[in-house]
Amino acid sequence: AHVRKMFQEDTSQPAVHWESSWKTNTAQISTAVQTSEVLTNEAETQSHHFVDCACQCEVQEDTTVVVGDVEDVTGLGEFLLRVEPKVLACLKENTSSHAFDGYEVVWEEQCNSVQCLYTLTDPAIEQLDCTDISWSSSGAMLVASYGRHDHENWCAHKGLLCMWNISSGTLNTGKADNSIDVESCAMCIAYHPSEVAVIAGGTFAGEVKVWHLTSDSKWLVISSALEVGAHKEPVTMVKWLSSQQVGSSRSYQLISLAGDGCIIMWKADIQNKKVEVLQRFALPASPGKGGGLLSKNTGSCGGTCLAFPYQDKSTFIVGCETGSLLKCSLRAGAGETWTNSPVIFSFQSHHGPVYDVQCSPYHRNLFLSCGTNSACYLHSLLESQPLLSLTPSCGYLFSASWSPSRPCVFALASQQGHVLIYDLMENKINPVIELPNKGKKLPAVFCVEFNQSRPHLLASGYAQGKVDIWHVSSKLKTQQIHEQEMLNTIMEIFNT
Repeated sequence: AHVRKMFQEDTSQPAVHWESSWKTNTAQISTAVQTSEVLTNEAETQSHHFVDCACQCEVQEDTTVVVGDVEDVTGLGEFLLRVEPKVLACLKENTSSHAFDGYEVVWEEQCNSVQCLYTLTDPAIEQLDCTDISWSSSGAMLVASYGRHDHENWCAHKGLLCMWNISSGTLNTGKADNSIDVESCAMCIAYHPSEVAVIAGGTFAGEVKVWHLTSDSKWLVISSALEVGAHKEPVTMVKWLSSQQVGSSRSYQLISLAGDGCIIMWKADIQNKKVEVLQRFALPASPGKGGGLLSKNTGSCGGTCLAFPYQDKSTFIVGCETGSLLKCSLRAGAGETWTNSPVIFSFQSHHGPVYDVQCSPYHRNLFLSCGTNSACYLHSLLESQPLLSLTPSCGYLFSASWSPSRPCVFALASQQGHVLIYDLMENKINPVIELPNKGKKLPAVFCVEFNQSRPHLLASGYAQGKVDIWHVSSKLKTQQIHEQEMLNTIMEIFNT
């Protein structure tokens, strides 16, 4: 009974509570926090709607001309028979008329002055001179070789080749599009006549090199450094010869000239990267007079320049350090020793080294020569004496170039920094244009060359490395009436 009573609810009893002897009271504070407000934005969008539709060309109307009946055709025939005598009489009269003599249709904008389009340079040129320039067969690319002309001993300089694409819309006149380092000074350069990516050059060390701009191994594919019979002195000129010129294979060969007096014909196998000596000639030290030679001559004179007439490709002209001007033949002494002489005739000498010879592209017997005697001679292959002597009083004349479109126009590079342009139809004594204007002191012009594919362009290379591209006037580019006959007349007049 007592147990039941103990568990019965008795709310009358007070609650009992014991405080903890080890636990302390913890203070608590209630507060509220929240993150930064998240900004949202709502926008509407939609996809594109595509619609398919069909179209067709308009129905072409029939434009066939319907000839009238038989009576109309007969009338046409009678009309033609009636007017035919009058039309033929007018045409015959026109054949003897001179009303349109000298008139030529002009398809492009006329330029009445010579303008400098570009001045090309490159930071790597530094103290080098522009020794030679060459245009590609397309006329778009220009390559310039760089070296020094003031060597007193072994060459301690590094040469350079620079290429510019003047047709590029992104042409940078202050930096070459491509450049090639050469172990010694590059003295001469020549673009391949048909392959725009192939370039041949000669160095001060006597090497003949060929570069292919699309190949590996830094573009150099051929070097004559280890070849037996190679040049021992600076190479002064290289030229490409087609198969028709040498009469053998269809591939192109190279001919090189050097200061050791040797002329070497090379077989350049670009695909297999091989080079081989085909022929080797040695210039005599003392050419005889009137085309004769000393029969026994163990010495040799250094060659400086070489040119081929445009028709007789077995014959070529060589200029020498001694001032001699020699007519040579690739057939001379064929099959003999490597030291046989190619000379078959000699012309009147210059008083000092001959720096350039250039054969006319319009006359098989005419060629120019220039040198340190400040004179340019117009020669005939058939005469020992020059036909015409030009003395512009501008110091040494280092280079010459015939215009590819004007038979009577050519350019000269002078020591005093001027490019002289002659027009024999207008003046047979003085140049018609001096670039730039006379009176300005400029570095010497070492090379000048017309663009064969674009006759209005003329390039000139200077002693301090820059290259100028000139746009010649329309008058100097467009062939004049009877100009070819005038060139023949000039030759006949001065030959008498």
